[in-house]
This record gives sequence, structure tokens and C-alpha cells, in this order.
Amino acid sequence: MNKLETARNTLTGAQKWTQKKFSTPGGTRHCLLGAMYGIDATNNGVDEWDVDFAAPEVRVLAEVIAEQYPERMCYGFCDVEDDASLIVVSFNDHRDTSFADVDRVLDKAVVKSQELI
Repeated sequence: MNKLETARNTLTGAQKWTQKKFSTPGGTRHCLLGAMYGIDATNNGVDEWDVDFAAPEVRVLAEVIAEQYPERMCYGFCDVEDDASLIVVSFNDHRDTSFADVDRVLDKAVVKSQELI
């Protein structure tokens, strides 16, 4: 299972999603990147999370966000090639982003990643 499918299986409803942090204490809610990497807020540091912000799955997700919601990515100043994780975080945390939007981009990114295999 790739990281996008992991996120899809983790973010099963609005009650499992959060903004402005990777996850809530106890790992009951996650942002997009937090769900992809299984980040638990009880971890002591980034080194323990084993996060690859340049992973192909992060780039695919950033590409979908750029296609679907360009106005929500880094205030329009990010490049998919260089700033994929920043695009994902800025979309997740944007004031207009809802769980339905997150669900939509995850579905499209999962399909797109399977087409690349």
C-alpha cells in the first residue's frame, strides 16, 4: 500500500481530519501529511517520524492540488517541482479547505498514482 492509500484509509471522515498540525494527541485526527506518514502527536521529534517530504506520493498529491485548487497553494507562490510538501500543507490548512476537498484530492491522487505504476 502506498502512502496515499494509507492516508485514504486513515482519513475516513471529517472526524479523522485536522488542520494546523500533523495530528492530535493520541493520533485520532491527522492532516494530509500526518495521515500519509502515520504521524502521532506524541512523537518527540521529526526524526522519529521518518517523513520523506520529497516522496513521489507527496508530489502527486501536490499536482492534484495545483490542478484542483491553485488558489489554496502557498498563496500562488509555490512550484510543484520544488515545494510539494509546502503545497500540501498550505492546502490542508487553508481556511476554505473542508474535509470534502481533502477527500476529493486524495481520491484523485490515489487514481493518478496508480496510473503512474
